[in-house]
Amino acid sequence: MLYFSELQQKPVYNDKVIQVGYLKDLLFRYAEIPVITKLVIETLAQEKQIIALSDLKKIAEHITIAKDHQINHQADDELSIAKNLLDRQVIDLTGDKVVRINDIIITETPNLYISGIDISIWGILRRLGLLRTSLNLLHKFKIPVKMEALSWGEIQSLELEQGKIQMKVREEKIAKIRPEDLADHLQSTNISNIKIFLQKLNLVKAAEVFASLTAAHQTELIRRFKHDQAAQLLQLLDPDEAADILLSLGESRRTSILESLPAEKKEELTLLLHHSSSPMGELMTTEFFDVNSDLTVKEVIGKISKETSDFACLYAVYVLNEKSQLVGVFSLHELLMQLPDTQVFKFMIQNPITINLSTPAEIALHRLLRYNLSALPVINNQKHVLGMVTLDDLRDYIKYKP
Repeated sequence: MLYFSELQQKPVYNDKVIQVGYLKDLLFRYAEIPVITKLVIETLAQEKQIIALSDLKKIAEHITIAKDHQINHQADDELSIAKNLLDRQVIDLTGDKVVRINDIIITETPNLYISGIDISIWGILRRLGLLRTSLNLLHKFKIPVKMEALSWGEIQSLELEQGKIQMKVREEKIAKIRPEDLADHLQSTNISNIKIFLQKLNLVKAAEVFASLTAAHQTELIRRFKHDQAAQLLQLLDPDEAADILLSLGESRRTSILESLPAEKKEELTLLLHHSSSPMGELMTTEFFDVNSDLTVKEVIGKISKETSDFACLYAVYVLNEKSQLVGVFSLHELLMQLPDTQVFKFMIQNPITINLSTPAEIALHRLLRYNLSALPVINNQKHVLGMVTLDDLRDYIKYKP
């Protein structure tokens, strides 16, 4: 067994013991068994030479190649260990997490091929030439050493520099990995790769990963997806996030996506877009929960379980009268402290703190902090709830003092 870091920079001689240069890289073909196909050598004149593996004679203290070796080139289906694998992130299928490749494990029989990766700190120390010193020190103090390696079959590479993604993994393995980790990994590649990868996931998982991408990535992806595919993703996002993405698109593209949405979601996002030019309209979400004042605690809990499964978070429950006007509010904690048959109007907080569409962001933030609230309802002149604004929505307006 060899490590790529042990081969890189090894002197290369021909079989007449004349030094040719130093090994810089190895090329391989991406497959279930990735066979190494060529050596990349930096000559003593600092020129790059690519030679076929068939010209390799021996690997020992130095690398020996045939004197009459032929100069080759990198084929379209060949990848570089140094550029395409080393320091890249891959998915550990055994641990269901994203890991970093710190070194490459190479097996010599019957031919040279990549058999695994080193994901431990020892891989980094090996590349720095500090492994032996570090191990001797640990052995001296009787500190156990744990090497962490994965076989090639236990990893999933999401990105190749040539813009291709090889999905050789069962989707249930991908499903166990946190969307945030997948998003971070995908953002290190290009938009085309991200699009291909999202299309291979089920819709819910794709939406979770999509929601964790940066706004710039989200907007560019929505521009590239067909309008019906874009609509499927957007309807699974928080309404205010979906509206922000739609606002970044041209009117024609925005209209096409809206037309592909279910009627209720289309109406919700159209309302947000309509109010987007007002201070709170730009920040608020229409994802809020309200109940009638005469409902019992038991009825409210049943309503919550049926109607809020898609909510990112339930900050408060707003109480409406028979004219659909806001008359009260209560938290989930206050709800659970009551007896099942208690009606809402008996324990709700009356005259809740509110804001309207024209309320400046600074004032909204001040009210949230002053009354120790996590969200504020946005109402119109008729006291109908249009949406709500959370502390997270207003985080950009928080002034930090040095």
